[in-house]
Amino acid sequence: MNLTQNQLNKIQNAKGNQERLLLWFQEIQNTITAKEAWDYLGISQVADSVRGLRRKGHDIKTEDLHVNNRFGEKRNIGKYHYYS
Repeated sequence: MNLTQNQLNKIQNAKGNQERLLLWFQEIQNTITAKEAWDYLGISQVADSVRGLRRKGHDIKTEDLHVNNRFGEKRNIGKYHYYS
């Protein structure tokens, strides 16, 4: 995914992880995984930010994805979906 310079500036200027994540959901894409949160937003514990946004009343659902890691082992990861 390629972000525009405007999107990158907004992410950089956001105050805290919850604000960054909410910006992502509202302006870039309505889904995110932990890897995307780390790669694009610098958020290492995205579940904590999701929990905080849920407490503030945001409707975010979790989808369980079944993936293989680099060793071919099956793992479950969460993909978060934002509903405005």
